[in-house]
Amino acid sequence: MCKDGSHYDISRGIVICISVFTLIALLCCSFWIVDIISVKASTRGSVTQVVIVGTIHSDHFINERYSLKTLWQIVVLCKPDVILFEDQSSRDNSMNYSNENREDNSFFSYPEKTIIDKITKSLNIKQIPFDLPNRREHFRKTKYFERKQRANILTKKWISRIMQDDPNSIDLVIARLGMVASEYQRNLVEPNDINSEVHDSFAKIKYLVYYEIMPKILQAYDEYKVAASDWLFLKEEWEMRNNVMAHNIKIAAQNFHGKRLVILVGADHRYILRDLLCKDKTIQVWEYWENIPSSSEGEK
Repeated sequence: MCKDGSHYDISRGIVICISVFTLIALLCCSFWIVDIISVKASTRGSVTQVVIVGTIHSDHFINERYSLKTLWQIVVLCKPDVILFEDQSSRDNSMNYSNENREDNSFFSYPEKTIIDKITKSLNIKQIPFDLPNRREHFRKTKYFERKQRANILTKKWISRIMQDDPNSIDLVIARLGMVASEYQRNLVEPNDINSEVHDSFAKIKYLVYYEIMPKILQAYDEYKVAASDWLFLKEEWEMRNNVMAHNIKIAAQNFHGKRLVILVGADHRYILRDLLCKDKTIQVWEYWENIPSSSEGEK
């Protein structure tokens, strides 16, 4: 517990740190764009192009700037050879391209599915589910959604308690940082903004707070230790699921070597999938809004 006179200094220091972080993030974003322009100009036909399009699931129905129609137009303009979408992959992980393993739309409120069939049929291309095998069964078995709901409820109760007992607590400031990052994400409504380094940075901050820092904070309170355990569980699930996604994308990239794969996935997955896929030298990761050269241009 700090003395009364030190609260202002701590708060001011945090504000300064956040401001500096924001400036650094913007600078990194500019360097990142320059790097994309300079490095990716050398695309070759031997490299599989992977275009990650971050989606917003049920929010496509309420976001006029990023409607399903807009998503449709984005995907078609990408000229995909194959479309991968966020649904459970085959039970034997063999990348079976049939639709027999697809989940009901109602379970995850994934309206993107409604346009995938139409696009793949009109373009005469394949569609591949690439998420966790037996996803629905896995989530039910692990009580994923129940534990996620409990973690959120208990964390909100903890925040209310700390706001009364110690409103200047540094722990409270950190928790609020995660909430602010989530709010800033929701304020990004343009598809280009949702598919950007800015959105990815907010996602990184959010998951850093909830998956790395909050478990350590809540562990210090006996009545909130279960929430700490839930957040650690959610972290493990998040990392495992994204690794499975990246692995299945790599398999598809091998099976469609030299082609262009368009990946439709919840926007929060973008940053971690990009990091995992960029390590593979046979894959080149693109944004849909970039001037992606065709395979024939890359071979010249």
